Amino acid sequence: MATRRRTLLAITLLVGGGVLGACAEDHPVEAGDVVAAGGQPIRTPAFDVRLPTGTLEVRLRAATPTVSASDTAEGEELPAVDGVRYLGVGWELRPTGTPPGSAGLFAGVGERPTLTLVGEGERIDLAVRDAAAGVFAAVPEDLPETGHLEVGFDGVVQQVSLDGYEVEPGAAAALYDDPPAGRQEQDCSGSAAEVGVTVDQTCGALLVEVPWAPEAGWAPTGTTWAAIRLEARLDTAEVGRGTGAASYTVTGAEVTATLGGEPPVATLERPATGAGDTNAWLVFAEPDAPVDFAVTAEYAADRTSGSEDRPATTRFTTASTTRVTP
Repeated sequence: MATRRRTLLAITLLVGGGVLGACAEDHPVEAGDVVAAGGQPIRTPAFDVRLPTGTLEVRLRAATPTVSASDTAEGEELPAVDGVRYLGVGWELRPTGTPPGSAGLFAGVGERPTLTLVGEGERIDLAVRDAAAGVFAAVPEDLPETGHLEVGFDGVVQQVSLDGYEVEPGAAAALYDDPPAGRQEQDCSGSAAEVGVTVDQTCGALLVEVPWAPEAGWAPTGTTWAAIRLEARLDTAEVGRGTGAASYTVTGAEVTATLGGEPPVATLERPATGAGDTNAWLVFAEPDAPVDFAVTAEYAADRTSGSEDRPATTRFTTASTTRVTP
């Protein structure tokens, strides 16, 4: 059933894109209305709902027949209405509870959780932003006992009982598993494929297992994604020896990688500082046994010193294979 929204008279304010406000006698509050709280009226202890990008701390204030003017953002009392109670809800998303090393994976993620109060024949959407102060939702008087709160993230919904705050994670159950121990970054530096070429490449690969990743979405049920942070750098290369040698400066890089021979299902580029730098997260299907992480890099370069018998521009290729254990 579609969410009910009602425009109240007297004053209006914006809450999560809906126009709401205080009441007037000829247009009383009804179930489905949502009003922003003022100050910090919802001070109950928080309970946690795990999300891929952090922990959603939720607070609920017991449903009451009225709300005082001092507890609303616009300073207007929410009056007693037959069959209606006011349930206070506050929430804040904190970047905690994610697997070790995964913080950079979620940088810039625009996906936000949704919160919906659900009762028999009633769905009340709350704001899709953080609500540290909270909101008051006008709900049917039986909803706090019979309904629940839905927390949605990228199509997956978790249910929270309003009596006891028990979380039913459903398809998000993997978020509540004990996180794997933090891993050490592995060296994935390669050697130049061409004879007579010397490179000083640095390359690090860090594996993080996550149930959800940007652009890849939720991993198939019962699995996680193998997200690998790949950071590689090559600034200069030397070709030849003695008087016939020349130095080159890298002007561009093209890097490809596979895990167990399979390409990534998603590639998330991150800002790089140099022309020969690679900074990316590569999201792979989870392997069920140790596999090779193979990296091939092709660098474009300009001659900056040395023998003019060498080409003014050239390309270098490096390759490496690193064993990865899921």
